[in-house]
Amino acid sequence: GVANGAEITAKSNPGDPRSTPDKPGDWLADAGKAPIPDKPLKDLFAGADAFAAVEGSLNEAQVAFVQDQTGEALTEDDKVTTFYFAVAQGKRYGVAQFIRVEGKKQPMSVAVALDTKGQITAVRVLKSKEDKRFGDELFLTQFVGKTIKDPLKVGTDVTAVSGEDALSQTFSTEVRKALGIVQAVFGKR
Repeated sequence: GVANGAEITAKSNPGDPRSTPDKPGDWLADAGKAPIPDKPLKDLFAGADAFAAVEGSLNEAQVAFVQDQTGEALTEDDKVTTFYFAVAQGKRYGVAQFIRVEGKKQPMSVAVALDTKGQITAVRVLKSKEDKRFGDELFLTQFVGKTIKDPLKVGTDVTAVSGEDALSQTFSTEVRKALGIVQAVFGKR
């Protein structure tokens, strides 16, 4: 019985009949908070006591830095990212990003974890319909220890999944972009 505009102004939920301008409820209590994907983060950071998330948009200087470092244009999704911090004994000791790698069948969902020095500590394929070898430790562990200074090029410092050179390079490029984004936002330059 109340106009949607009036409900929105009163911070009640126009789609919920229990939420009215007089009794809006707490449906906005978690607004603006990024959900924490505990399971994949615990796999990336086994020693973490807790996780925290920060969402943000890269500014023009940060976008330019990443593009300069990687030689790759950033998508709109790349420019708006969520960083997941691993916390132990009250201190942040690592950060993770969840990235998208365009596959031949469908995009792969990939997690990239870094330490406070900007080195990769783990890479995991979370969801994929591509060749299962992309999720194998043999392929993924070669990224561990890499930094933004490493080229992450197939044939140089990355060994491709056999017969999948192009997709292996796409995977490597997206991991390198994740490195660049973390460096642009949190690193010393």
